Amino acid sequence: MNNLTPEKDDGNIEYKLSLCDIDDNIINKRITQMKYRLYEGNGEALYFIGVMDDGSLLGLSEEEYNESVTNLKLIAEKIDSSIIKISEYQNKKSFIGEFLIRENDKNNYIDLKIAIAGNVDAGKSTTIGTLTKGILDDGRGLARSHVFNYKHEINSGRTSSISHQIMGYDSSGNIINTSWNEIVNKSSKIISFYDLAGHEKYLKTTIYGLSCMYPDYCLIMVGANMGINHMSREHIGLCINLKIPFIIIVTKIDIVPANILEETLQKINNVCKNRARKIPYTVKNVSDIVNVVKNIKSDSIIPILQISNVTNFNLDLLRTLLNLLPVRNDYTQFVNQSVELLVDGTYSVVGHSTIVSGLLKSGTIKVNDLLAIGPYLDSSYKQVKVRSIHCKYKNLSEAKAGSYICLSLKNITRKDVKKGMVIISDISNNKLAVSSFNAMIHILHSPTTIKLGYQPFIHIDNIRQAVKIIEINKQDDDGETILRTGDKAKVKLQFLIKPEYVKVGMKLIFREGKIRALGKIVD
Repeated sequence: MNNLTPEKDDGNIEYKLSLCDIDDNIINKRITQMKYRLYEGNGEALYFIGVMDDGSLLGLSEEEYNESVTNLKLIAEKIDSSIIKISEYQNKKSFIGEFLIRENDKNNYIDLKIAIAGNVDAGKSTTIGTLTKGILDDGRGLARSHVFNYKHEINSGRTSSISHQIMGYDSSGNIINTSWNEIVNKSSKIISFYDLAGHEKYLKTTIYGLSCMYPDYCLIMVGANMGINHMSREHIGLCINLKIPFIIIVTKIDIVPANILEETLQKINNVCKNRARKIPYTVKNVSDIVNVVKNIKSDSIIPILQISNVTNFNLDLLRTLLNLLPVRNDYTQFVNQSVELLVDGTYSVVGHSTIVSGLLKSGTIKVNDLLAIGPYLDSSYKQVKVRSIHCKYKNLSEAKAGSYICLSLKNITRKDVKKGMVIISDISNNKLAVSSFNAMIHILHSPTTIKLGYQPFIHIDNIRQAVKIIEINKQDDDGETILRTGDKAKVKLQFLIKPEYVKVGMKLIFREGKIRALGKIVD
């Protein structure tokens, strides 16, 4: 094991050479320090025993090491946190240990959102089924049949919608993958999987999932027998553009010849270095996973892990990785702001008028709150009353920013709710209804020139709508106002169907045929 990078003042990683001979005063200081590390890691912290602040691995004698671990457990217990041993190293007579500290909050849990993308038939749904149901696949679609939403998906074996599945870890790091109710009640950390479509004709559904779900990470599935192809590159490009850290999972290791596997891994490494401009990092053991957890937030590496859902090869490493991955999106600063919920689905349930689902980007929603939904064609909003709140099949009295929830609403019918709408605090200043806006866009690829009047289909968070370019502030050498591959310009866009809830700073993506571009709303 090589020396570690020096310890940082911020973040959730703490190095401790020793925790021996400590009195009550020192224990209180260490408790304050641990609380800070847990706060920085959204309820999780990594502790290294036997390591200097500069990252030097000095190690401890067996007696000193055992005393330090006992005191670390004591400190964790005093702030109602549990401790999980990740790994332990012994070099001659010196010991070094790595531990995960996790808060025991019975009223709350750590929610890690993971999107699953990749080419069709790469094993996305199968991997989710294997992880969430605790079963191995039979090679003929047994595992994936548990996660599909529709009958035609089971028949074709291909996902066409966004499926939502969960698995949990208790305070000791044990996996809970029984019923949703039991997972929510017993878990201190829950992994929420969003299974996205791999087929090209469902690409807009995949873009929609990545842009409006705000996943912490994305798992890009690559079939070892198929290699990196057009759609795999497309999904990697989306993650790069939306700044979502991703992990490449090479599936179907059990059926691929060694030379084909070598070729696939070489192509993956080339994509990581040349397209993503990041370091490919092969994960082979728990030590590699710790390095991934420490560096993945910096977005400088792309972990690569080989698995088989049939033979169980490396699935334990994947489960350990999911258990240790830190939450990336922190919503604590948005909890006390006004409500903003992105509506991405509507449902009919007997006994309830209208059910809507979506990510609560900011604010806190309570039962009986009066909120507003819109905007409609005439830029208006309708007042609605929250009848009940559900998250992962559990009834709640309130929900805070960062939760993916369902609301039962009064005073509105299902036909009046459309994807792309928002639910906001019923305050006139919040009721944005924008028909046209300015954005700085970057044309990533376009085989033709883009002129005034061009009408792309764009994605902004949960909004999907066609727009028209009505102004381009960029002059080329001939004095014409046109855009080509690589160009950056400020453009004015106008929604073609209805006004939308958009704000300065929101990212937009458009992909029409072979034309790809991204941008940010500036005013």
